[in-house]
Amino acid sequence: MFSPARSGFGSALSLLAFIVAIAVPLAGRPHAKTLTMGMLSYLGVITTLREGQVNALLPLSLTLSMLAFSRGRRALGGALMGLLRLKPQYALLFPVVFLVKRRWRELAGMGTMGLGIAGLSLIMLGPGGMVSYMELLRSVDRFPPSPPTWEQFMVNWRAVIMGVAPGVQETVGSALMLAAGIMTALISLLAWRGDWDPASPSFPIRVLATTLATVIATPHSHFYGTVLMLAPIAAMMRSPVTAILPPWIWRYLGLGYLLPLLIYTYYWPAPPWWSVPYYFLTMLLLTMCIRYSDVANLRTKMVTAPTFDGKIGGQSIAAALRPPNAVLSSPSERYEHDRLKTE
Repeated sequence: MFSPARSGFGSALSLLAFIVAIAVPLAGRPHAKTLTMGMLSYLGVITTLREGQVNALLPLSLTLSMLAFSRGRRALGGALMGLLRLKPQYALLFPVVFLVKRRWRELAGMGTMGLGIAGLSLIMLGPGGMVSYMELLRSVDRFPPSPPTWEQFMVNWRAVIMGVAPGVQETVGSALMLAAGIMTALISLLAWRGDWDPASPSFPIRVLATTLATVIATPHSHFYGTVLMLAPIAAMMRSPVTAILPPWIWRYLGLGYLLPLLIYTYYWPAPPWWSVPYYFLTMLLLTMCIRYSDVANLRTKMVTAPTFDGKIGGQSIAAALRPPNAVLSSPSERYEHDRLKTE
C-alpha cells in the first residue's frame, strides 16, 4: 500500500545520498556548493526522486569506492562498488575492468557484496519472486513493433536501434544490441591503459569512461540510470585534470544536462529518435575519456596548467584527504607531493 510518509522518507534518504555522492568529491573546490546544487538539479536526479528508485545509491557507491581505492583500501573499495548490484545491469563492466587490470582484491570485494545482495534478495522475495523479477526484465527488454513511451526514453543501444529502425525484428534487434554493447565495452577498456593508480588525476576520467559505456551498453537502462555518471564527473571537477581539458568538453557536459530537460519539457512523450543525439553525445564523451586517460601525458601538462582557482597545479581527492604523515606509495602520489612542495 502506498504511504506518502514512507515515500517522502525514502525520497529524503535518496536526496541525502545524492548530496553526499556529489559534495564529497567537490569538497575544497571553489564554488563547490553552487556546483553541488547545479548537479542536484539534473533531470536524472529529479526523475529518480519522483519514481522512488534506489539509483541514488549508485553514484554514492562510486564516490565511496573511489575514496577507498585512493586510500589503499582495495577490498573495501570493491565491496562499496558492489552496491551497484542493487541495479545489477549497472555492475556489468567494472568486474571486467578488475579482471583486465588483475585487481583481485577489488574483484573479490565486489563479488562478496554482490553475493550478499543476491542472498538478501532471495530471502526477501523467495525463489518465485526472483523468477517473476527475471521474467519481468525479459518482458521489457524486447523490440516491440510499437514500443511504449517509457521504453523509448531509455538511453541504451536498444533505444537507439528502435529510434533508427522502428519495428526491427526481435532477433535482428537483439543481435545488433549485443554486438554494439560488446563493442562499446571493449572500446571503453582503452581508457584503462597504463598503471592502476586511484590517486592519479586521471582516475575519475577512467571511471567515467566505464560508466558511460555501462549506461549505453546494458540491455536495460532507463534515463535515471545516468545519475551513475555524477560521481566521476564531480571527482573530475575536483581533480587537477580540469586544468588541461579543452573548454568544449564542459560545453558538451552542459548539453548532456540540457538535452533531456528540453525534450522532457517540450517534446513529451519523447519522440522515437530522441536517444540518437544522446548516443552521439555519450560516444563523444567516451572518446574524450579515452583521449585524456593517459597518466604520463597528464603529469607533463599539469605542471604548468592553471586550475579553476588560478593557481598552478592542484590536488586530487586523495591528496586533499590524505593524513599529513601518510606513506606515499604510488608514483602519482609521490609526483604530486614533490610538486606541491616546490610551489
